[in-house]
Amino acid sequence: MMKLVIFWGSWLYFPFAALCLWALLRGRPAVKIVAALALAITSVLAYARFVEPRSIPRSITCKGKDHEHATNLQFTCPDDRSRVVVACDASALRCQLAH
Repeated sequence: MMKLVIFWGSWLYFPFAALCLWALLRGRPAVKIVAALALAITSVLAYARFVEPRSIPRSITCKGKDHEHATNLQFTCPDDRSRVVVACDASALRCQLAH
């Protein structure tokens, strides 16, 4: 239930941001300071909710001969322009990055 409240309640950021912008343009000096602080704090939270999840890789595929000793993880970025391959050798405890 709480997950749904956070998910749908986060959309209230946009009317709240409009209200803060209106207060920044029309309010008294003390109201402008409070509105600027509220807008800054909620903008960071909105970035974490709306922008940052889109930068997480879409797919993670495991490829490897033996999953106990060698595993290659392939991360595909959302824009499908760049791909990062992480090759890990569990027996030697080392990883290599290849672009």
